Amino acid sequence: MRSHGREGAVRRYAAIPRMLRVWGRLNQTINRLEEEVTVLEDLARRAVGRGSEAGMYEVLLRAEPMLADGWAAHIVTTSCVVPMTVAQRELHRRVPGAGGAEAWLNRPRELVWSRMYDAVGTPGDFAPGEFLGSSFYEVADADDPWQRFVVRHSSPATGAGARPDGVLELDEALWGMLPPVRRRLVQGTARMIGDMMAAREHSKSVVMRLLHLHRRILPELAAAWRLPGGRWPYLTIEEFRRAHREPGLLEHAEQRREECLRAVDAPMPEHLDLTGAVGVPWGAEARRLARGVSPGRVTGVVVTSADDMPEDGPCVLVCASADADVAPLLGFVDGVLTQRGSEMSHIAILAREHRIPAVVGYADAAALRTGDMITIDGRSGDVHVEPAG
Repeated sequence: MRSHGREGAVRRYAAIPRMLRVWGRLNQTINRLEEEVTVLEDLARRAVGRGSEAGMYEVLLRAEPMLADGWAAHIVTTSCVVPMTVAQRELHRRVPGAGGAEAWLNRPRELVWSRMYDAVGTPGDFAPGEFLGSSFYEVADADDPWQRFVVRHSSPATGAGARPDGVLELDEALWGMLPPVRRRLVQGTARMIGDMMAAREHSKSVVMRLLHLHRRILPELAAAWRLPGGRWPYLTIEEFRRAHREPGLLEHAEQRREECLRAVDAPMPEHLDLTGAVGVPWGAEARRLARGVSPGRVTGVVVTSADDMPEDGPCVLVCASADADVAPLLGFVDGVLTQRGSEMSHIAILAREHRIPAVVGYADAAALRTGDMITIDGRSGDVHVEPAG
């Protein structure tokens, strides 16, 4: 008997109510975590202000399980968005006039990032939005090699995204064109997905605040415990808590530091062959080549995340890699070209989801300028550039 390894439609749709129940419980978890991290930020503020080692140590102890819960909530909420979006597209195929506008319809009614950016100017240390002035993920962002990968995000302009009076949004226009029954069905699905997206970003903001607590507390404790500079980032949190009592851990940290520096400086191979001896993937002979990760071919002008999207004609988004500034733009471009990435990188997955051509690993991406005409082939990885002017 031959099995196609795919779930039937009935089983797929039967899983949606169960997924919604999980998502509903996670909303309570995320709200609880936000309250707890606010209390923890206040504790960190007082501990650092007094130079209290015991207070900072307590912050680390309490932050670790919260960070695990925050990541788990973010993973689950992210996982919920994908099948719900697929189900929405299936629904829209059966509802005339609703297809193709998902990027507009699914916009969350409220995003926690607005509140985070509003809090950036709050006086004092450890404000909820303080982390926005730092890198999101690299805790040791002042140390090499981590500082090479730091991406700092600028605050959006005041009033950005505000709608002028009298201007009708696309989603409102669509609601007005659909009959009442269809409108309620399409609108309810879109709002549900928008709320899921809001929960996903809410959980991410909690995680970023917890990582920022580590970013602020760990160097303070490292200095208080007189740990050698540049070694503490190579310890796990559990090892860090014991490092001042077990000097041998610092020797392991130095070995890891040397291995990490060699790995970071080594060019990545096209594919990692893990079937042989350990260490085979790393080598000076490895080369970076542009490769297609989402099929299709497009010719258009180069744009970046800082540019306004052209009003007419196709455009290709060019960037170093995917980050928080790039993902929202994929619904408005016709192709993507990145300097870094792989078949399973974030940008590749998003490009395939949006069904637009994508090429990653193009070494000369940074040399391209807005307005250059470019052709990319998302299957072969071919890139052809015609400079502007």
